[in-house]
Amino acid sequence: MKTYDIFRRDGFGPLWMEGENNLEVAKLEAKRLAAKTNKPHFILDIPTLTVMFDTETPRTTKPSRHR
Repeated sequence: MKTYDIFRRDGFGPLWMEGENNLEVAKLEAKRLAAKTNKPHFILDIPTLTVMFDTETPRTTKPSRHR
């Protein structure tokens, strides 16, 4: 059983893509898949049900520059 499972965020819910034993390898693969599909991916640690990595960057707002 693979420890780290990679999922794609989709409009209908998460879609399982593949599993990896090594977290660093899973991160690289999630980044590669996200770049290829242009959709966010995340890594879930199945035993603890913890999201270990997410390719979706948090949205930050830039302060407006009114002069």
